[in-house]
Amino acid sequence: MKLHLTRLRVEQLRRFRGTFELRDLDPGLNLITGANESGKSTLARALRAAFLERHRSTTVDDLRPLDEPAAAPEVQLDFTLNGAPHRLVKRFLSRKRCLLDLPDGRQLEGVEAEDWLAQQFGFQFALRGGSRPEHWGIPGLLWVEQGCGHDLDGAAPHAHSHLHNALQQLGAAVGGSLVATGGDAVLHDLQAQRAQLLTSTGRPRGPLLQAQEEVQSLQTQLDALDGQITQHRQQVDMLAGLQARETLDNEQRPWESLAQQLQTARARHAEVEQWAHRLDTLRQQQQHSQQQQVFWQAQRQALTQQTEALTQREQTLLACAARLAPARAQVEALQGVLQRATAQLVNAREAVQRARHADKRRQWQQQWQEAWQTRQQLEGTLARAQTEQQHLDALRAQLPPRPLDRTQLQRLVQLERAQQDGMLRRQAAAARLQFQLPDGQRLRLETTAGVPLRTVQGEGELRLEQATTVHLAEGGWLRFEPGDTDWQDWARQERRAHDELAAALHQAGVDSVAQAQEQHTQAAQVQQRLELAQQALAWIAPQGLDALRDAVAQANAREQQAHQQLAQCPAPEAADEAPELSMAEAQLQQHQQAEQRAQQQLQQAREQLIGCERDHANALQERDTAWATLTDPAHAQRQTEVNTQLDATAQALHRLAQDITTLQAQWQAAQPERVRQDIERLERSLAQLEHTRQQRRLDMARLEASLQQAGAQGLEEERAQIAGTLARAQQRQTEWQHRAEALDWLCQRLLNKRQAALVRLQTPLQARLRHYLSVWMPEADLHLDEQLTPIRLSRPSAHGVAQRDDFERLSFGAREQLALIARLAYADVLRDAGRPTLLLLDDVLSHSDAQRLTRMKPVLYDAATRHQVLLFSCHPELWQDLGVPARDLDWLPLAPSAVS
Repeated sequence: MKLHLTRLRVEQLRRFRGTFELRDLDPGLNLITGANESGKSTLARALRAAFLERHRSTTVDDLRPLDEPAAAPEVQLDFTLNGAPHRLVKRFLSRKRCLLDLPDGRQLEGVEAEDWLAQQFGFQFALRGGSRPEHWGIPGLLWVEQGCGHDLDGAAPHAHSHLHNALQQLGAAVGGSLVATGGDAVLHDLQAQRAQLLTSTGRPRGPLLQAQEEVQSLQTQLDALDGQITQHRQQVDMLAGLQARETLDNEQRPWESLAQQLQTARARHAEVEQWAHRLDTLRQQQQHSQQQQVFWQAQRQALTQQTEALTQREQTLLACAARLAPARAQVEALQGVLQRATAQLVNAREAVQRARHADKRRQWQQQWQEAWQTRQQLEGTLARAQTEQQHLDALRAQLPPRPLDRTQLQRLVQLERAQQDGMLRRQAAAARLQFQLPDGQRLRLETTAGVPLRTVQGEGELRLEQATTVHLAEGGWLRFEPGDTDWQDWARQERRAHDELAAALHQAGVDSVAQAQEQHTQAAQVQQRLELAQQALAWIAPQGLDALRDAVAQANAREQQAHQQLAQCPAPEAADEAPELSMAEAQLQQHQQAEQRAQQQLQQAREQLIGCERDHANALQERDTAWATLTDPAHAQRQTEVNTQLDATAQALHRLAQDITTLQAQWQAAQPERVRQDIERLERSLAQLEHTRQQRRLDMARLEASLQQAGAQGLEEERAQIAGTLARAQQRQTEWQHRAEALDWLCQRLLNKRQAALVRLQTPLQARLRHYLSVWMPEADLHLDEQLTPIRLSRPSAHGVAQRDDFERLSFGAREQLALIARLAYADVLRDAGRPTLLLLDDVLSHSDAQRLTRMKPVLYDAATRHQVLLFSCHPELWQDLGVPARDLDWLPLAPSAVS
């Protein structure tokens, strides 16, 4: 069924406050362009409202122009179906109506017309509220809103039934019962039964899981009973073994043999310990003798060192005597150097004193000159400032005592203008009486109440501001009424303005507004000159006249002080002989440093001399002490005693070494460590034997109690009962397992069959997709899911290997391009099945690069040979090579006040 929209007319709809019309639309591709906010989206919204919204809907306030609550948005459409003309008129919000003219002369109104459109174009209306995506059907699939070109998940599912029916119609019975509604119901029923026993991943659930858990629980109980029975039998065997070992130990009594061996080992250990004690005693004696030998050797070495010390002290005495004479000579020489440096320092200090007096006189001379110059400058400045002050006082005297400010003057001007406006309105409201009378003839004027006004004669004109009666000379009268009935109000306003102006003039002290303006102008000029004079005075005396006078007094005082100090300084001729102060101070510092160095060198030489004298005295005393010690008779006697003690100690050490060697060999032969280990081994063996006997008796008692308790439980009977229950549970588990496997196998087979049928059903749609994809990207393939929505793109890679990408992982631009290709394929299938198609594309492919956009233009051009396409865009320069003229909304003829 061929659909051709020929004319679109909107009135009072969003941006179009008046009337706007698109006419002579091409049955193929139509490019409608315009800047942002020019009305493209408004036209797209008008088409959606005309088809998808109820004319009585209260949720379409967005159609109303802004700030026009009484507007009644209206849409008119002229279109043809298979060449037959139709017209749709729809008005919303106010004076609502819906009219559809059919080619047979019938006219459908209201809901009947809307339902006819929904049946023909494949959509439905909401039961309540506004239209939503789930109601849009085929228009929702083929009409792309701005920014939603990439999204098929929100449109394809709602048009699935229409696409499914179209594909079935094209493929006849190729799909079979599995793709029909009944086949889906059977598959869904089997899947529901399988879901009761298995999860989606094949794990058990429901009755099957309960049966498995019951079998597992009973098997666990049975295994526990088998373990208890086996343990009971093992305990019987263990008790018999323990009783046999207890009887054997009572007969053999092994602990008695171990006790006798332990006693023998302890006796041998006591004997070895005596030998070790004797060996320690001998070693202590040997150590004591070695210490004595070291002592007497140290005594002999000390005697030898006393002889060597005498020779060393004599050499030290000679060295100290050699250093003493040069130190005394150096001290005497440095004393002379210090005396000369002190004399030079005194002369330098006198020269600095003379230089300071001369420098002080020069400073006071400079200060006196600077103070004199400053006083002269300040006196000149004070004279100019006094002159400016006199000029300033004269200007202040010229100011009026009560000057008018700008606000008062504006008030007077406003009051005068109000009086003049009142007078003009009163005169305009008065009646005009023009007269021309013969000589001697007069007219008498009086009010309607009979009050005489005046008498006129000759020629002239009068303005009658109130009701007036004119009496004619020959008799009779004429009555004149003012043309404006509010003339009394204008008169009162004039009088009120006149009174207010008089009061304001009296308050300002002037006779007229002109005098006030002249006075204000003169005051402003004087004020301007006064401000200039103040600026000049502030520039000359920033701190004021008093501060300037104080500065003059201070400068005069500084001049007098400098003159007095200069008079007290020495005469210039005496000061001229003084050296330069800086040079004198530099020489003074040099002589001070030289005097300090001489004092330090003399002090160091004196300290060195004192040290040499002290060392010489100490060396002499030490030499005399060593000589007295060596010549003492006790020294020779002590040397003899030391030699005797050293010989006796050496003999004792030799005897002790022989005894220790003999006793140590005897002790090592006895193997004392082996003896200690035997004692430890036998003691532990006896303890372990006793512990084993006690533990065995406890184990025997525990086993006897446990066997008595197990015999009373009846484990064999309980095991037989649980084994029977387990067999029945295993049988139920097997039944549920078989049912689950059968349902799983059946569902899998049906799904495989259904998938094959869906592939055959999608063949016409895949053919149209490949047709467009061959232009967009050769050798690419687009895979669809059961809802006929793209899920995967297959395309060759740079290495020749097929590349598969999920649709949702593609870039925004690629998804928008593929979604548009899918919509074009849907439109081809629907058209082949006899459904009307119209493609409404609002600002699509705006995210495409130049290369991809170039590929998409032939795709659109090819689709336009089978469908009418309305392409809205704000980038006309991108579509110059589309092969159709662009309709620019900014240049289309509009009705008056069409666009806000």
